[in-house]
Amino acid sequence: NDGSIDILTEKVETLEDRKKEALGMLGLFKKGTPADKILKKVEGVNEPSDAIFILRHWINSFPEDSSTFKLADKLMSLIVSTTDYHANASVYADISKALQYMKKEDGISVSRRIVSELESLRKIGPSIDFVRLQCNLVLFEDRFKINSGRIEEIRRYLTNGIEDLSTKLSALSLVHQHSSQGNSFGNFCDFDAEKSKAFEELLANSADHIALVRDALEREVALSFDNAIHWASRLNTRARRDLAYSI
Repeated sequence: NDGSIDILTEKVETLEDRKKEALGMLGLFKKGTPADKILKKVEGVNEPSDAIFILRHWINSFPEDSSTFKLADKLMSLIVSTTDYHANASVYADISKALQYMKKEDGISVSRRIVSELESLRKIGPSIDFVRLQCNLVLFEDRFKINSGRIEEIRRYLTNGIEDLSTKLSALSLVHQHSSQGNSFGNFCDFDAEKSKAFEELLANSADHIALVRDALEREVALSFDNAIHWASRLNTRARRDLAYSI
């Protein structure tokens, strides 16, 4: 025996341990699991990045749960203290999804920590998730009549901060979705005109239409089925049009 069997056995045992740990973590993903139970389980995770993954996805799965403040607070502390983990706008957008369900003082505590990261997140992106994050902040601020001027920030970002037409179209559809809820987004812009302008520019300046409009098209279906069908009919090949109709 040259030791290779022992090494193989050790690797299999390690994989089994990881599998058991993963299955144990899946047990946390039940609505209503107490925050203290989740945090205790997370404290036993060896890699901080794994703990961040668990907390992030739990919050994103159950944003309305009463335990999200404790979990968001722990998650953001882990992000700051984990030197080899670099959070982007997607991570903070997922955290901010829970803001509108938090009590005012808890939400303000979380939102202040998020806002302190906005400048770097603007540069890091992804752009669509930075808009999603900002929209979640607006929804929380609207709920408690907090005047931050954030609507103007989003408008400037859409106008000057996003050069990619596909991303701009998706962002416009995202903000338009929120405007139907009777909030600060209601007077944001003439959404139909701005989306039409971005859509026409995108078609004129690119060939791979379906790849570029897919995300916006999926959002548009929820807003206006007729307009989504119109967009699909404008794509440049039969195969792409058929694929768009099926989305």
